[in-house]
Amino acid sequence: MDWRSFYLHRLPLLELPEEVKALVHRRLVPNYSVARKIARVDEPQRTALIERIERERLCNKDLNELLDELLGKRRVEAVVLRFESIKRKLLDFQHDPEVRRLLEALEAKLGLRAA
Repeated sequence: MDWRSFYLHRLPLLELPEEVKALVHRRLVPNYSVARKIARVDEPQRTALIERIERERLCNKDLNELLDELLGKRRVEAVVLRFESIKRKLLDFQHDPEVRRLLEALEAKLGLRAA
């Protein structure tokens, strides 16, 4: 690791809250970017999150999903995934008159088509 990389990535870890630095020191977080995400969580939630990390020893995937949820990123992604799933399902039922009627009603409700 050269000095620039150290300066950009490792030195900022000194600015983390003490309880987050303790997680890094005890190797309860998989990498430094996760530690920085934990530091961005609001204080009351962060305390509960740290207790959960210590208790459950969350894997990297679970921890990142939980952090994204706490930081509000996954909500948008989850909605997009739901709409994509609905779109795929609609293709299966595109010739069903009842589904077509419901879709037209939804379009009208959303203002996408005149009623």
